[in-house]
Amino acid sequence: MADLILKVTSEEVRNKAQEISTQRELLEGYMQEMQNQVTSLESSWEADSGSKYMEVYQNVSNNIKKSLDTLQTHVDNLSQAAERYETLEGQQTQVVNSLRTDSIFG
Repeated sequence: MADLILKVTSEEVRNKAQEISTQRELLEGYMQEMQNQVTSLESSWEADSGSKYMEVYQNVSNNIKKSLDTLQTHVDNLSQAAERYETLEGQQTQVVNSLRTDSIFG
């Protein structure tokens, strides 16, 4: 782990988290539109195949919702990591700035 080198800034991480969050929100919107369409279809589809389709759709929909929740967890983790890095960087800067340099050679 000591050889770990960060090649992104906390701002880049935060921006990427926001991009992912925006895409996740779009997917949630599409899922809601799909749910509305399927719900309206359900009332007119009375055959056994309609019931089976609804069952399969609900299973798939639940899996997608779980995936979107997991994606949100990753977004939250990225945002927290950026915040922690900025906090630690600020603390290190304060320590460095407090070091005395006037009596190193004297």
